[in-house]
Amino acid sequence: MDIDELVIALGALPGAEVGRGPWSQEEPDEEQRKEIEDFLSLYPRLRQDAGYVDFLKRYSGAVIADEKRGQYVDIFGFGEVSSHILEIEGDVVDEEGYLVFAQCMYHDIRDGALLDSFEYDFAYNVKERQEPGVYCCRSTLGDRSQPFVRYADDFSSWLGELVAARGWFRAPVPE
Repeated sequence: MDIDELVIALGALPGAEVGRGPWSQEEPDEEQRKEIEDFLSLYPRLRQDAGYVDFLKRYSGAVIADEKRGQYVDIFGFGEVSSHILEIEGDVVDEEGYLVFAQCMYHDIRDGALLDSFEYDFAYNVKERQEPGVYCCRSTLGDRSQPFVRYADDFSSWLGELVAARGWFRAPVPE
């Protein structure tokens, strides 16, 4: 599937909302154009992933928020739908060179009590040391120290997996 087909499928998931970027085919948000171009110039390695660049330019972010299921997926961008990628808590790029572009958080809450929580952070390594692709860091309430590992070849492959999983990645298995 191409990026547009993947985003249409993402937008059809319960609780999903997709943004509009400056190259959107419907109601482009021109205010983001310079900011996206500056971002891609600051991190030129991101341009190696055409699907990610197209996603930013056309959609500029997406979320899945399903409070009933305890699910929150945030694909960062530059619009108002998702978290702004340059304004997330912490450094945009960590000391190892990882730039997180999405977070998938899941909470198991029953009778008002948090029983379990886990998160997937998806990133690119913007330094030349790592193989290109999407990297993943998994964490749980009991184990917050997982390193980033290579997860997918590119953004479109990752997004295809997210859509196939209906936005719900499985809880990490303790190693």
